[in-house]
Amino acid sequence: MMDIVDGQGNKIHSEATVKFDGKDHPIKGSPIADAVSVKRASEREADIVWKKGGKVTMTGKSVISADGRTTTLTQTGTDPQGRTLNNTAVYDKQ
Repeated sequence: MMDIVDGQGNKIHSEATVKFDGKDHPIKGSPIADAVSVKRASEREADIVWKKGGKVTMTGKSVISADGRTTTLTQTGTDPQGRTLNNTAVYDKQ
């Protein structure tokens, strides 16, 4: 589950349940994708692909730090208007 606020102040709630199997799993509520696939690249890394209508809209990598306290997610792709996206999010375990 993810709750975000976009650049125009719109609240977006999306949900997905995925397995590390590289297969497409549905996403509810995302304007960027209707499916996501996740594949483990190593013990602490996962490769992620977001799709809309079967077309790849974004790719990314999730990396967990060696101490397990920080996850860094990088994403590149395009939004529904065709604009380039380059995102980096860092999550610290509380």
